[in-house]
Amino acid sequence: MIRRSPYIVMLLMLAGLSLSATAQSYRFDAHLAEAKQVMVTPTPIGVGSRPLFSPDGPLAWKLSGYCPDSQCWTEGDHLVAVTKEADRICSPPLDLELSDVGCLEVELRVEGQDAVQLICTSLFGRRSCEIAVPQQGQFFTARIDPRAQDGWLSSPADELNIGVKGAARLEIRAVRAVAPLLVVPVGVRQHKVGDSLRQTLHAHCPMALEYALRVPPRGCFTVGLAVFASAQPVSFRVELHCGDATTTLLTRAVEASSQWADVEADLSAFAGKDATVTLAASCDTPGQVALWSNPAVLEKRAPGAPAPPNIVYCVVDALRADHLDAYGYGRQTAPAVTALAGAGVRFGWCLSQATWTQVSVPSYHASVGPLVHKVNLLTGESVPPSLVTFPELLRDAGYTTCAVTDNPLSPPKTAPRSAYGTVVDGSSATTSTERATRFLEANRDRPFLLYVHTMEAHCTVDSYDEETTRYEAPPPFQGMFSSGNAPVPADYYDDGVAHANKDFEEVLAQVKALGLAENTIVIFSADHGEAFLEHGMITHGGAPYVELIHVPLVISWPGVLPAGKVFNETVSLLDVAPTILDYASIPIPPQFQGLSLRGLMEGTDARPFQERTVFSHGVGSFFAPSTDELVEHFFLGPMMGISPKLLRFVYTRYFDDVFSAVRLPWALWRKYPDGPTHLYNLELDPGEAADVASQHPETVSQMSGLIDEHRRHEAELSLQLGTSGNGERNTIDAGQKEALEALGYLGH
Repeated sequence: MIRRSPYIVMLLMLAGLSLSATAQSYRFDAHLAEAKQVMVTPTPIGVGSRPLFSPDGPLAWKLSGYCPDSQCWTEGDHLVAVTKEADRICSPPLDLELSDVGCLEVELRVEGQDAVQLICTSLFGRRSCEIAVPQQGQFFTARIDPRAQDGWLSSPADELNIGVKGAARLEIRAVRAVAPLLVVPVGVRQHKVGDSLRQTLHAHCPMALEYALRVPPRGCFTVGLAVFASAQPVSFRVELHCGDATTTLLTRAVEASSQWADVEADLSAFAGKDATVTLAASCDTPGQVALWSNPAVLEKRAPGAPAPPNIVYCVVDALRADHLDAYGYGRQTAPAVTALAGAGVRFGWCLSQATWTQVSVPSYHASVGPLVHKVNLLTGESVPPSLVTFPELLRDAGYTTCAVTDNPLSPPKTAPRSAYGTVVDGSSATTSTERATRFLEANRDRPFLLYVHTMEAHCTVDSYDEETTRYEAPPPFQGMFSSGNAPVPADYYDDGVAHANKDFEEVLAQVKALGLAENTIVIFSADHGEAFLEHGMITHGGAPYVELIHVPLVISWPGVLPAGKVFNETVSLLDVAPTILDYASIPIPPQFQGLSLRGLMEGTDARPFQERTVFSHGVGSFFAPSTDELVEHFFLGPMMGISPKLLRFVYTRYFDDVFSAVRLPWALWRKYPDGPTHLYNLELDPGEAADVASQHPETVSQMSGLIDEHRRHEAELSLQLGTSGNGERNTIDAGQKEALEALGYLGH
């Protein structure tokens, strides 16, 4: 069930008038707590789960061998173990992705001990949890949620152990990995079919849920249907009860497939009436789960009525602003971006709040700094429940929201909610442009948010070394700027920028071809920049020098925003979310730290951006000492199967935070806890080559104080919002692991 932030509830109450100005919506997943469960049939234990322990063997499970007096044998399909002292029973090698497991289920009987330990062995060591024995000598079933156990999701489980702390007799009947959808009979979670991950209401079959609601004018019921298990068809049925009449809105038989079955039904005949809608599903055999993705009653726009603006937000990963001709670059790498800037507004100084994806993306989605959301690759936490993201608010306001992404670290996980109604990743053979086009065509008649995150400019091999780091664009972009004598990484990078420009141009062409251009806000930006040894580093993820935080920001809305206007005030990616909400007439949450750019762009209020200071956060600053490099490359890397990129964060003083404060023309760079501090004049030295800190001690003191105050404010806000440790861990499934390996984040 979805736990909504109190901020979301408050905002929805406050947003009543503005929502009616756009469209009314009723989302069944958000109202599950109010639904009447007419019938939900829990799946029998074991059906649809992966057996980790079965009669076929029995059993590669065996005693540890540490205690020679312990004995182990089989009785039928049970494993019996008798120990004289502390010992444990060990599974065979498993390679079990606990991120894909709803719970571990153990059926056993114990004599001689009041508790046993379930031990998970993985790359990062052993983690255990205690299972209390309710009654000795009687079989019982224990269910362990891996997400509730600290450290269990850090890597795949290589082995499971069942241990006792003293003399005991154990009889084990079953050990199972239960799929998440089988843990609870009815609930809401994200589920993936094909390449489409969606917010999904799931219920064990047969099932029937009743919802009481008022049908809006021009109402339409829409849903995506799928089933959990293969070879078990499900009959879906949606009925509407109004007065004494019952109308069947739709019926559909669904079998397992590689895509969602998207259907809708017109409700205009029931406009303005109070009704009960029943979602029902049945199947012939037990163990099946009905999946209803994004079930909702939406209001279609009246002919001729003003429509809320559509949003197309395109992010090119690792794209630095100064490699675009729109920003004065000598090469014509991105003419489509230049054309967009000519039709809209361009921000000369937009700064990212972080130097790598997993930290930056949550920041601009929730409009808070990294010290507030505390998401990073090493700790692996998702956006905490107390923080709301702008796609969630748009979705609650009636927008259809979709993220098309080629980066498994984007969009951010927002457990236990979902930021976007649909996330379409790159696991299929289709390109990001094709996936974006598919969404635009399917949703042209309703307000939408399309977020596109592409990787054309991202390195394909990331080693932090100029000679081995690779940027590889496909034909015809390959060699566009790297065909000269002795090309350097930046030349290959520019090939990728040209590829990104072409993909972006195709998305814009589709918006225009569908007749959506006049009412669509188009935003072009990046999550962070890229370094080419300006400060001893190549690629990204280090300290917040300008090459890593100066990103493009171009916004266009024909007829609303001025054409060809350039703003040189300092803005940040945190400002994108409040700007989108402002133009969608949705209240901006008080927790948002960014500012709406609307007043600045429309010329009504530039004061908040005058003499503004923007803060960014990074880690480390230089390559590891030679000793660490030896440890990293020749010992830890091969042993742990983790790339030098990830290890570098550990071995180059990862926990030394580096902050930058930019108040034009000054940029102060400071490393915590004990320095160093650098000062640069960006007007005279845009590449931050000359440290002038010793020449301007008063400026250094003033801006250092601003960073100190910023850090204190972020810590206080994090404490107020309760964001420390409240998020579900951001797990990496098999598909994400493969994608991260391809990007150089994890070793093969």
